[in-house]
Amino acid sequence: GVSRLLVREAVWELVDNMYNMDKLDDQGRELTLASILMLAGYSIFFGGGRTKWSIHLSGARDILKSMIAPQYYQTKKQGPVIVEYSGQPGRRFFLQRLFSYITVMGLLSAAPLAYSDVLTIDFSTFHRNPNSTGHSGAFDNVEYYTGMETKMLEMLMRVGTLVMRCEKQGMLLSASGETSLLTEAIELDYEITRYLNQSEKERDLLFSPGEPSEADELLRATNLLFGLSATLHLRRRVMQMPPSSQLVKEVVLRAADILQNRIPIGSTTLCCITFCIFTCGCECVRGSDLEHLQPLYAGGLDQIVQLGMSSTKQAKSVMEECWRTRNSWWEIYKQRGIDLSFGM
Repeated sequence: GVSRLLVREAVWELVDNMYNMDKLDDQGRELTLASILMLAGYSIFFGGGRTKWSIHLSGARDILKSMIAPQYYQTKKQGPVIVEYSGQPGRRFFLQRLFSYITVMGLLSAAPLAYSDVLTIDFSTFHRNPNSTGHSGAFDNVEYYTGMETKMLEMLMRVGTLVMRCEKQGMLLSASGETSLLTEAIELDYEITRYLNQSEKERDLLFSPGEPSEADELLRATNLLFGLSATLHLRRRVMQMPPSSQLVKEVVLRAADILQNRIPIGSTTLCCITFCIFTCGCECVRGSDLEHLQPLYAGGLDQIVQLGMSSTKQAKSVMEECWRTRNSWWEIYKQRGIDLSFGM
């Protein structure tokens, strides 16, 4: 019908823009970037695991390179291209923040195409926000649409980079390479854990009972869940701790407590933390000390499906396979050729 024709024309226009990026002005590039990121988001939110959102993300990366460093885009040279994560207003900075968020979550989704050696994200400008109170317990650096502090997003990026390094090097790791990677993972795990503990203590001191608002309390809970998921990735995927490790079980139990007691049933907040629910839930394998948590984590994914994020059905299927087979979710991804992400 007419709607299909319009969609087809719009897609061909995007393809044409991609091939003629050097002929577009700044506004044209921004609109093209926004469209590509929307396609990536659609694939993430509604895809069945094989819609290849990461291909859209790769296209978005090329557009950003053409905007930020046209000399590299035009000559195809390999060199460092920096994406600034800035809190400044304006379309370009919003799109760069959205791109950064999808990229970071992609790094944690067993998706090598989300990784790029020549494009890095710089968070330092955001941390120099003159309005910041200087307290890690304050909420001034929290992104409401992501459910986490910018500092946490930056640490998740570092976690994802270590995971991708581990994935890329695999069996090719030398003894010295393994030692270096393991040392970095342990130090980052310690940094994240210390930061979470410190920020929670400061928030307990900063806010009296009844403060902050309910929305801020939700942000506090979701930020903690992202931090716990970060340590779980490090311990399972880089340090290669077994599911039976007390350090692994401790993370899953603490995340379950937050999910059960601090996230309202049916809240749209659940869509922000699909990634956290999925990764922690996959550890609750049959016959383990965590098996009793299966209904909690499965119920969380069911609620997200009811909220409209249909791709979560595939995530639940993977999680249930983890429970039956005791295989890790990222290995199941590879076996099934799944390209799921939770970056929206």
